[in-house]
Amino acid sequence: MAGLGIGEIVNLAKDTLSPVGGTLSDVWQGVVGDRVASWRLKNAMATQQIIFDEAKKLGLEINTSKVPERYAFAWFEEATKQDEPEIQELFARLLLRASQGDDDALDRRHISILSQFTPSDAKAFESLFNSEWMGAQHGMMLQLPRWGHEATVVSLSQTHGQKVGKSVEHLINLGILVRGFQFKLSTNNRDLRGGQSIPKVKVENEIIPTGLGCSLHTALTDRPEMYDKS
Repeated sequence: MAGLGIGEIVNLAKDTLSPVGGTLSDVWQGVVGDRVASWRLKNAMATQQIIFDEAKKLGLEINTSKVPERYAFAWFEEATKQDEPEIQELFARLLLRASQGDDDALDRRHISILSQFTPSDAKAFESLFNSEWMGAQHGMMLQLPRWGHEATVVSLSQTHGQKVGKSVEHLINLGILVRGFQFKLSTNNRDLRGGQSIPKVKVENEIIPTGLGCSLHTALTDRPEMYDKS
C-alpha cells in the first residue's frame, strides 16, 4: 500500500521522537525517552496493520497526495499515542478515508477529538449514531435524531456498562452532542369538577448531535460510492 511502508514509519518515528541536542539527560532518556519512543513505535505499527486490513477489505489504497502535510503530521502525532485497539481503529479509518479525499475525514479537528476518546466514548458514539442512521443514505438524515437524555444514559449503561453513561457527558463536552429540551403537552388529566381535560406541560431533556458530530460520523462511515477505484 503506497505511502505507509514499515520502513517509512520506523524512520519517521525515530526522527520525530528522538531528543533534540542535549535537552534530555541520559538518565531521563534511558528511563523514559527510549520507552516512550518504543511504545509509540509499537502503536504506529499496530495502527498501520489496521489500515492495511481496512484497505484490503474495501479494496482501497492510500493516496498520499490527497493528505496535506499538516494533516499527516497532526494525525501521526496523535495516532502514535493510542494503545487501545478501539481508538487505533478509529484513527486508521479516519486516515484511510482522508486519503480518498473525503472532506469530512480531512477536517483535522476530528484528529483532536479522537485523541480524547476513550473506548467507552467510542462505544457510546457508535451506539448513538448508528442506531438512528443505519441504512440512511451517505450516513445522513433529513432530520437530526433527538434522544431523551436520561433514557439514553440508562440504556447505554445497561448495554455497555456504567462508564458509557459518563461518556455521554464527555461527548457533550467535546462538541459531538448538545443538550436540548422539548415541551410536550398532555391532556390526559381531567378536571374532576367539570370533567374537562386540562393540558399539562412536560419538559423533556434531550441530547442532539451537532454538525461536528455528524461530520465525524460521516468521516468514519463506510460509503463505497465515494471511493474512486479507477
